Amino acid sequence: MLAATKEFASGDPSVVGFIEDAEAEGSCGRIGDASRTLSRLPGGKVDILKVPFYGDRHAEIGIAGDGDSDLDLLVTDENGNTVCLDRSYSDVIYCEHGSNPLAVGQQ
Repeated sequence: MLAATKEFASGDPSVVGFIEDAEAEGSCGRIGDASRTLSRLPGGKVDILKVPFYGDRHAEIGIAGDGDSDLDLLVTDENGNTVCLDRSYSDVIYCEHGSNPLAVGQQ
């Protein structure tokens, strides 16, 4: 995809520079790139997703409900250590992990 983008850049040095920066960064976050999953659960039920991420890379996870119930988020590493936990009374949760300490917040 980046190769095709370079062709469209028509040699513009600033655009080519951005493309080369993106190539140098390599893969980050979720293994297999970003994804979206839709789950519909009755109240009181649990949905478990096992999603692999690259270690020591920026990662983001978000969940959003339809406003009818509370949702909680627990993210653990391969050893079962908690990386992100949100048990607030919200159905919109965002968790980000990167070079800075983990930030959990509602949007």
